[in-house]
Amino acid sequence: MLNIAAFSHASESYSNNLTKERIVVNDCRISESKCRVEISMDKIVTISINPKGIPHTKPLRMDVYMQGIDAEQVSIGFEGIDVDYNTIDYLLTKNNLNNFTGEGYLSICLLRKMHWMANVSIVVDGVSQKISLPFSTH
Repeated sequence: MLNIAAFSHASESYSNNLTKERIVVNDCRISESKCRVEISMDKIVTISINPKGIPHTKPLRMDVYMQGIDAEQVSIGFEGIDVDYNTIDYLLTKNNLNNFTGEGYLSICLLRKMHWMANVSIVVDGVSQKISLPFSTH
């Protein structure tokens, strides 16, 4: 498990009056291991996507564990960086107070190497916070 300290914040406003705060994690390899993101001293999110390597042709098991966060909803979507590819946001199922799981798929891409962003959206009290994790497929 990796402790993540390097990230940046940005705020985005949307027409549905929700303010989204976006945390971009710069030093985690979500395609190789789970990532632990410390939002604050008492709020921690751990994200795991399997199988490792995040292949295009297999279903992906996605797990989000939270400490100190009582989320209403969690979803994960994949955004292509090199080519404008986006998947739908896969809504995860709440298993207990701190754990959400689900299944999703990465879009098929014909490029030899593709850069992606895994976008994890966490909704608390009607406000969505996004954690973005860059990764590459070969």
